[in-house]
Amino acid sequence: MRELEIRSEQRILLIKMSSLGDIMTALPVLAALRKARPQAYIAWAVQTEFQSVLPGAPYLDEIIPVHRARIRSPKYWLALGKCLREKRFDCVLDLQMIAKSALVAILSGATQRYGYWEAREGAGLVSRPLTGENQYGHITARLLDVLQELGIATEGAEYPLPDIQTERREVRQKLADIGMNKPFAVVVPGSRGAGKMWPVSRWQEVIAYLLGYGVAVAVMGSAAEQSMVDAVVRPFAEREVLPLAGKTTLRQLMAWEAEACLHISGDTGPLHIANALRTPLIGVYGPTLPERSGPYLHPLGLTAVAPQPPNRPLHAKRDDRVDMQNLPVQEVTALIDRQLRHIPILK
Repeated sequence: MRELEIRSEQRILLIKMSSLGDIMTALPVLAALRKARPQAYIAWAVQTEFQSVLPGAPYLDEIIPVHRARIRSPKYWLALGKCLREKRFDCVLDLQMIAKSALVAILSGATQRYGYWEAREGAGLVSRPLTGENQYGHITARLLDVLQELGIATEGAEYPLPDIQTERREVRQKLADIGMNKPFAVVVPGSRGAGKMWPVSRWQEVIAYLLGYGVAVAVMGSAAEQSMVDAVVRPFAEREVLPLAGKTTLRQLMAWEAEACLHISGDTGPLHIANALRTPLIGVYGPTLPERSGPYLHPLGLTAVAPQPPNRPLHAKRDDRVDMQNLPVQEVTALIDRQLRHIPILK
């Protein structure tokens, strides 16, 4: 018997509580685990605001919501710990490895606790970090290495997603109601961290280029990004460019991504939704690199990368010396040409 092993009928808790993109990149772990251990009871601990992007059966037996706003409360710890221990978990896979995920791992009462190797905030003292051949590779490959080290084979990348058929019908109905009977692209100009933001004027050039192809544009963002999205769409007629910042739930966002002919954004959560759905996409990168957090095993996942400093530290998660203004719009429009030639209606 292997020193490290997940047995067939164990009760397993996956922990990946945030953020949106990080959760999406972890979904192939769930798919591989369920395929290898069909009899196991598998639950996922996730922050309440992200639970709607997770699938149900047959992949997950249970979703355990964790309230971010209450995570610092000892009273909440007691209640959460009681709930987790009642579920009698045998094994924890901490795919986040920070303080809050370590707290959940401890509260679970599981005796086997393993995790992703890049531990922070003391998480490596709670769950055993596991390192595989992809130690410095793409984040999804790093997470799949955890399963490999536990004797579970992984091949390719399957993204189990919730049922969004109702939301997709709603998107099609909305487009019909406004008379938009043409392909559309999703553009997401925002990103976490100002250093990853491409200038508003470049996004406007991208939108104008898409309109020239006869492609409408849905511009997405969070409610907090409303003013930035408004600035991006200001030069355009609303009928062809839909500003949707703060106007969709996560499942509705997934539906827009599923119905789109193309997705364009920086390194942000919606890009990883588009990747999971296998929507053709273009990622705009700079401080972070697609080799670590770009589209994963996606044949129509293309990226444009801002010029990098010659002495960028090897394996650095991000380098804020990179200036996104140095990425010319022509690199992205050239990728638009490559992507849209696959769409018969535009030929």
